[in-house]
Amino acid sequence: MFSGGFDAIVGFAYPAMAEKGIEPFFDAIMREKVLENNIFAFYLSMNPIEDDSELTFGFYDEKRFKVETLNWHPVVDKLFWSLKLDDIKVNGVSLNIC
Repeated sequence: MFSGGFDAIVGFAYPAMAEKGIEPFFDAIMREKVLENNIFAFYLSMNPIEDDSELTFGFYDEKRFKVETLNWHPVVDKLFWSLKLDDIKVNGVSLNIC
């Protein structure tokens, strides 16, 4: 039973950030070896009237993006899902803010 308020995608916290005594949903899935691949993916529709958003477990739908543009990045802080950021570019032009 959850005892406090929270603002998150329930079940996707790393254990250090999860509700005390509660195993995060995705950790339980990995422990039980439910999925062939321990991955999940979000697709957020730009127009929900024409196309639904989705969450997939164990795979990502290659029809939802240009496969050649997929880049994997390690999580550097397993408390807040932080990624290392070297630069921010818009249309290939650096914003020089990092």
